[in-house]
Amino acid sequence: MISLFSLGRALLLAGTKLLDLDSRELEVDLKRRPTGEFCILLYDATPGGAGHCLELMNLQQGWLQEAKQILRGSDGHHVRCRKVCLECLLDFSGQFHADMLDRKKALDLVEAT
Repeated sequence: MISLFSLGRALLLAGTKLLDLDSRELEVDLKRRPTGEFCILLYDATPGGAGHCLELMNLQQGWLQEAKQILRGSDGHHVRCRKVCLECLLDFSGQFHADMLDRKKALDLVEAT
């Protein structure tokens, strides 16, 4: 679950960067499927939605690549950051879920697919 939630945060941050949004305009959570597996739920924080998720879906691989770049960071960051820091997933909203964030586990998940 940690790797999936961390990937969700990276997708949120990548999406806000690509669409030039405030990170509070999108939310991320994990949702249990009927099969018992978890999936990432990314949604517009605006009541009724603002259409940002549709815009991100249209970006396809560009969105995923940006999320991967956030998880990896620079070479120096990749060496220094063990789990999470202010350079990657730990922003204002992310700080409340710091115990659920591990950028290396999320990066392993992305690179395995």
